[in-house]
Amino acid sequence: MKMLCNKCGKELREEAKYCSFCWRPVMKKRGRTKARCHGIVCSVIIILVIIGAIVGAVIFCHYRNNELYEKAMAKGDAYMKKADYYHADDAYQQALKLKPELKEPYKAVARVYWANIKDKRNEEKFKDVLEEAKNKFSKTEEETFAFVNAMYEDY
Repeated sequence: MKMLCNKCGKELREEAKYCSFCWRPVMKKRGRTKARCHGIVCSVIIILVIIGAIVGAVIFCHYRNNELYEKAMAKGDAYMKKADYYHADDAYQQALKLKPELKEPYKAVARVYWANIKDKRNEEKFKDVLEEAKNKFSKTEEETFAFVNAMYEDY
């Protein structure tokens, strides 16, 4: 590879320390070689592909989780229309596991127990669901009172 003077552009000998035309000191390039640059570019591309795959997987899982939640709630609603409380409870419990941060699955589970309240076990389950939801979603006494009243008013 030819070496050229940085000042005058004349060709230099390989071992030269000064340009023989302008007497400027020769600065040997310590830059990256093409192979090293290629390796860095490839590494950056690989890292970006991995990050993209992770982001894609997270988005897919979130979408899939939402889809499963909606299906479970719809199944529970369909079973409730048929007065099939056993299967409605299963469907709503599945929705509750998928989205425990939402109030709707708690309300749906409570609705199952309320619909079949004549069974004493369901009365206790109803109270337990209300208590669990109350503990999860209300922080103050006022919120607790409002939450429990709202749940009871729904039923």
